[in-house]
Amino acid sequence: MTDSDWVYYAPVVDGVEPEDYRGDESVQFQPDGLNGWSTAPNPSWSSDCTYRYKPTQPTKPELTGYAGDWNYHIPNAPGQAPEQWEFGCTTERFSDDFGLYLPCNFKESWVSWPFNTQHRWKQPITKLTGGSSDYYKLQIGGQTVECQDIIEALNMTFSEGNVFKAVWRIAAERQGNGKPGTTALYDSEKIVFFGEKLVAKNTPDEGEE
Repeated sequence: MTDSDWVYYAPVVDGVEPEDYRGDESVQFQPDGLNGWSTAPNPSWSSDCTYRYKPTQPTKPELTGYAGDWNYHIPNAPGQAPEQWEFGCTTERFSDDFGLYLPCNFKESWVSWPFNTQHRWKQPITKLTGGSSDYYKLQIGGQTVECQDIIEALNMTFSEGNVFKAVWRIAAERQGNGKPGTTALYDSEKIVFFGEKLVAKNTPDEGEE
């Protein structure tokens, strides 16, 4: 998978072709558990295989990092989302066919992140009304406690902080002080998303005690 001329794709569901596949690329496939590639003139896009193809027009990734309101990301492997990306972020990918960024044609809570394709994403703009801007604040014993102060005091990681904030918002919503535009289900999905990252990070490698 080091040949930069190939784009690699592993379907999660049978019959789902890559977002940027145009139908005239050279396609090869490799069944799971086997070595060696075979030509696939009419690929079935089976979830039991890994595919690779050579785009007729090379992608032109240019930016990574942050610029203006947008964060830029180029996946180094299929499905590789940036660590800072969150459910609900506005996400677009660069189209070589049109020479511009197009919205990802998926639910906002999920993006396929095709390999080596330029993406950009940003947080949604939420209009706040009334007293809802203080949903990260809590009164305890006459003192105002802020969610971010606790995160910083405990030196939480990015993923730990996101889990903590999601739990905070769920509890705040029950007290009528929730964040506009979010739901308990939305935040529960965030807890699972970042929780899985923490499990992977804290799982010992084989051979470690």
